[in-house]
Amino acid sequence: MKRNFLIWFKDRLEKEHQQMANSRGEIDSDNSRSLHMSVSIFLGLMILMLLISFTRASFRPYQPLYLAAFLLTLLLHFLSRCRISHRRILASFYMLCAIVFAFADCLSVVFAQNQMSSSIIAFFLLAPLLLIDKFWRINLVMLCFYLAFVFSVLLFKPTVLALYDAVNVGAFFLVGIIVGEYLKGIKLSNIESRRLLTIQSYTDELTGLYNRRKLYEDMAESNLSDAASPVTGVIMIDLDFFKQYNDSYGHQQGDVCLELLGKAFLAIHDKLHLRIYRYGGEEFLALYYGDPSRLRKTAESLQQAAAELHIPFSASPFTVVTISVGFAAANQQTAACEELIRKADEALYRAKDVGRNTLCGDEGSAVQNTLPHL
Repeated sequence: MKRNFLIWFKDRLEKEHQQMANSRGEIDSDNSRSLHMSVSIFLGLMILMLLISFTRASFRPYQPLYLAAFLLTLLLHFLSRCRISHRRILASFYMLCAIVFAFADCLSVVFAQNQMSSSIIAFFLLAPLLLIDKFWRINLVMLCFYLAFVFSVLLFKPTVLALYDAVNVGAFFLVGIIVGEYLKGIKLSNIESRRLLTIQSYTDELTGLYNRRKLYEDMAESNLSDAASPVTGVIMIDLDFFKQYNDSYGHQQGDVCLELLGKAFLAIHDKLHLRIYRYGGEEFLALYYGDPSRLRKTAESLQQAAAELHIPFSASPFTVVTISVGFAAANQQTAACEELIRKADEALYRAKDVGRNTLCGDEGSAVQNTLPHL
């Protein structure tokens, strides 16, 4: 029984780790929204309590506490917006938890030494529900807060009342952890489902490469004047004599050929600073984000990757499946993706006119590949 539980727990942690690694961007966005919502609500609550403290004498002793909590949260609000990053979001959230805990602890212990703690219960119930983070980190932090609370009640309250508070708040602490883990699992599953759906909508099912929908979105992003990653070149790719390949081996084998080519491109696209898309049928398109002077070398690497598959093609003069490539580099006169695609497409037609298995740039020079004969 114990062994089965340990195996289940280990598998759960591994699954959680994998989900977080796959969806870090979405998790950061979710945590960022929760952080800003929580900060805004707490700031609004402190402003309201400060205003009430000026009109109600019973709230006046708490003014310094309200003001300190308001100022610390306001400072955190500005710090959390300076530079958004994974670590900064998590650090900001735990800092907010520390501020809220200190506030609730003061209300429940320092200002209510002869009463049962109540304000702190809401903290232990809500805090684990808002953040998506690793199992051990959330619960370790919450445990530290609980131990700090127990120490404070033992220090400030009568022993019997302190023990009652420790047990009572401890029960809500455990409920918060259990419910928080349950809700976190639901959130992670939803985020993973959205991620997979996004991948499916942007990916060509056969080759595993990006599809035209993703191409148009990336083109629009790159054409912006403040684009973080502007396109510096375009490469157009066409399988040579692919109609004859399908006629010779059948369309099913043709799909296998396209799948193999897609896998070969996927294996090297990051190293070559490329995003590669299935443009249609046997045509592929690559957006290049590297040094324009290395565009020809990059195009040659793609041609080499295709040749090294050594896919037999008896009807081809090269005896294996080959590709023709056309490319165009960005310059001051040509920067828009649409214009680069047009120039690369023209270069591809020139490459095919020369005799296939050829690489041609927008400057007009064409070089035939000899790798398939190695």
